[in-house]
Amino acid sequence: MGKERKTNWVEMMGEAVREPAFSHSYGGEDYFLFPFRCLRLSGVEDVVNVIVSRNTMDDFDIRAGQRIALKGEVRSYNNRSGTGSKLVITVHAAQILPGQSGEDYNRVALTGNLCRKPVYRRTPMGREITDLLLAVNRSYGKADYLPCIVWGGAGQAGCPLGGRRPGAPAGTASEPELHQGAESGGSGKGGL
Repeated sequence: MGKERKTNWVEMMGEAVREPAFSHSYGGEDYFLFPFRCLRLSGVEDVVNVIVSRNTMDDFDIRAGQRIALKGEVRSYNNRSGTGSKLVITVHAAQILPGQSGEDYNRVALTGNLCRKPVYRRTPMGREITDLLLAVNRSYGKADYLPCIVWGGAGQAGCPLGGRRPGAPAGTASEPELHQGAESGGSGKGGL
């Protein structure tokens, strides 16, 4: 049988904003959290929280302001504390390496099931986007529910998945051009 296709992966390069702090324990493993900064090509700064196990951190000492590269998966969980966002998105780092000089990058590929109809819209700046909610299965029976934004022409292509472009006649349908997934290359436009 062929190689199993990974349904959720992320590669990023940027800098640790702070040193990792203890987050939680699960399955006998300690996990730590730190904010990670990555610049888009536009110069806009994204900060995402990264979760890393003690075992992964033992291979690499993470310091505030340090340039690092990481590989892992995008994860989500429901915040039931009553404060903050209800859906919390993090990057679960499986590998951390010293960062190289050069531009930051944020590459994400997701394959999953659409949870609701895509919503096509224009931003206040006139950019065309489509909002998607994907359920991405993990290897052990759980799923991550990940809101995604597809930009520009790719956003228009997402509308045949069940959404409708503004001004399109109601009840029109066409064949899907995207198949249960969204991908963000290193353009700096996609992301978490």
